Amino acid sequence: MDNISAAPRVLSFQLLNEITNGFSKDMKIGAGSYGNVYKVLHSIPGLDNEQFAKEYQNLASLQHENIVQLVGYSHETLGEFRHHEGRMILVETIKRALCFEYMQNGNLERFLADESNGHDWHTHYAIIKGICQGLRYLHEELVPPMYHLDLKPANILLDKKMVPKIADFGLSRIFEGEQTQITKVLLEHSSGYVPPEYIDAAIISIKFDIYSLGVVIIKLMTGPMGYFRSAEMSPEQFIELVHANWKKRLQTTSIYTLQQHSEQVKRCIEIALSCVDADRHKRPSIGAIINMLNETEGNKPGSVQMVIKNNKMAPLLEHKKKVMLQLACSDYTGDWPGLDLVAVLDISFGMFSPKMEKVQTALRFIMRKLSPIDRISIITFSGFVRELCSLRQMTAASQLDLDELIESLGDTHVHVYSESNIENALLVGVKVLAERKVSSGRVVAIMLMSASPSSWVGECSWTNVPVYTFGYGTNVSPRVLNSIAIASIGGMFSHVQDTDSGDLTIAFSQCLAGLLTISVQDLELMVAAVGGGSVIVNVTAGSYRRKHDASGLVTISFGDLYRREVRNVIVELHLPATVSERDADILKVSYSYTSSSSAGSLQFVAPPETLTVWRANMDELPLPMELHMEEVRLLMARTMMWPVVEDELKSQNMLKAIQSMLEDVELGDPLLRIEMLELMELCKTEETCMEHCRAYAYAYSSESSHYRQRFTMRGRNMEMLRLFATPRMDMYLEQAKKFHDDPTTPLPSADDDLEEEIGAHPIHVASREEEIKRLSLDVEDPTTMDAEDPTIPLSSHSREASSRRNANFFNMFTRRPFFR
Repeated sequence: MDNISAAPRVLSFQLLNEITNGFSKDMKIGAGSYGNVYKVLHSIPGLDNEQFAKEYQNLASLQHENIVQLVGYSHETLGEFRHHEGRMILVETIKRALCFEYMQNGNLERFLADESNGHDWHTHYAIIKGICQGLRYLHEELVPPMYHLDLKPANILLDKKMVPKIADFGLSRIFEGEQTQITKVLLEHSSGYVPPEYIDAAIISIKFDIYSLGVVIIKLMTGPMGYFRSAEMSPEQFIELVHANWKKRLQTTSIYTLQQHSEQVKRCIEIALSCVDADRHKRPSIGAIINMLNETEGNKPGSVQMVIKNNKMAPLLEHKKKVMLQLACSDYTGDWPGLDLVAVLDISFGMFSPKMEKVQTALRFIMRKLSPIDRISIITFSGFVRELCSLRQMTAASQLDLDELIESLGDTHVHVYSESNIENALLVGVKVLAERKVSSGRVVAIMLMSASPSSWVGECSWTNVPVYTFGYGTNVSPRVLNSIAIASIGGMFSHVQDTDSGDLTIAFSQCLAGLLTISVQDLELMVAAVGGGSVIVNVTAGSYRRKHDASGLVTISFGDLYRREVRNVIVELHLPATVSERDADILKVSYSYTSSSSAGSLQFVAPPETLTVWRANMDELPLPMELHMEEVRLLMARTMMWPVVEDELKSQNMLKAIQSMLEDVELGDPLLRIEMLELMELCKTEETCMEHCRAYAYAYSSESSHYRQRFTMRGRNMEMLRLFATPRMDMYLEQAKKFHDDPTTPLPSADDDLEEEIGAHPIHVASREEEIKRLSLDVEDPTTMDAEDPTIPLSSHSREASSRRNANFFNMFTRRPFFR
């Protein structure tokens, strides 16, 4: 029963008397600063009305997942007849009680005593981090801050999932103004957790709790007697001793896990010792402690964290409940996997100078940003397909060759009209990737640029390759390009205007910024209802692939994740009616991914997590704000797309729908409002709406962005409309604009970009050199190669034959995962 948004309920004393069997000794589970503690409540015999009111106000305002929640209270005056001096008199008795959520795993003190069971480091670290997060809430998020003043293992409770919750605020104080005070009344504290300045001079400051936290962490990492051992040796010796002991316990884990956890062990014990410094001014703040812990979580090739957004209480009646699952990629990556990029370029009718010059500039930007662990292939198409160069490693020599090749593009475009041959060009691109000798642990992508009308109605063979499509100019087919992108895993469609502002270079730079910061591959989310407790009604995951099996398991495949990207999934559940208040398991969740770098790939599967709610006699609660805003975003995306019917965008319908959204829905993200106003401007009249199909292309690129939760170019306002843009994309936006103005301008390397973005981090030089050596074994003939006779346009018969001839490559390619 872990709801942090519901107000505490008024409970009758009669009810509490019944559920504790008359406050029997059998129901008593301890004692705290308030008084006796029974299963389900605190009995408070020692407080007057003023003190009780103050404690209630303090506790009712605390709403955090690592603070024990007050769920109810009782305050009643009862009249009882009693014998007094030989006669019966009426005596008024005040009954006061506070009711908290019940913690199934008791307190941390019991956890320390049970250390012989060998709890793993993951559990220890999660408890340390949770305590710190709860303390940060009290110290830094509450206004004014609250000092607990009695932090110890007995006052840290553990729920059934071992999530720690700080409890017992009987000695806590709220301090306004001065943050350090000298108290005249000494409080009763447990020995060993009180800082020296309080013992010597009764000084209370925010560093009081920090000292207690340090003692708790030391005991959590070393056992109940570990704190006393720390006083018997130097800090360096103690750190080494604790580190060595934990390394022995971690020997059964993988090499990567051993390294990561060993780093966390060392950092945690260093933090703990700094917390118990005799000089309170040298103790770190809780915010600094959280930052230090976060650093240990980020130092890995790539990781994903899941957060669940939902109301943790639900009515007893039958109803539908929505849950949002949020998968976020880690902030840090000191290394990244190599990229195999295939550029597929339209050189058909209309690609004359200066349009071709802009294509050449955009390609040169890509060449300058690639490193020696990356490779590129260039394919052109019009009525026929040409593979201008196979995958080439980006060395200094190959960059000179590719510069000459790019320069020659101006002489190879077709000056007569012919329908562009997109499908066969894509098939050749997939064939290039399928025939690689070095493929494991590498990122792959196809960037397809089309500037002419095209049609595609066949089955695709590029489902395991992300295809990023770019509609360049106004004479394109947005529906076709968007369909190609959606058919691939993680592909995107961008609409690029033909202007003198470097739009194509910017569009290519934004795509490349993502590809060079891929931290996670093969990301999948698995959700399943709990038999009897719920039924999955719908899973909203945009245009990402979903697979349902006979057991009811739903798997969503996201493909790659850029650093700092987030994926939101909304699960709608049907909860049956229930007759009594109880905990109910409603959803099982897990996720998996491959974390890749030039050092290799690591597969990770998160342990399954069960979502539990408290079914109670109550009205349905409003949706959490984050979930509500996600639904607003999706509603807006659907509103922009539904008038797009049969290759015609109904401008007046679109205009009315957008106006209704702007009037009736309060949009939290200002970028959403900008997007809708942009489309309104394009849809003012039928003429402006259909002029060069700009609104049509805008709507499709917007759909691609919202349903993939990834940035795309929409043809307008590329600097203002940065929805889903990552920090690297913002950086490359500025670099691309400067490069368009002066292509001779030197560009920073990818390593320089990383250092500027997140500070200096070690680059795995040995891993890079090993990857470069590995690529040197994949030697290919760099000579120009035609998919068909370059002088003869492909007939329908020859296209069909070409598809049949390449079928074996594509079938083999789509059957096996790309990144294992």
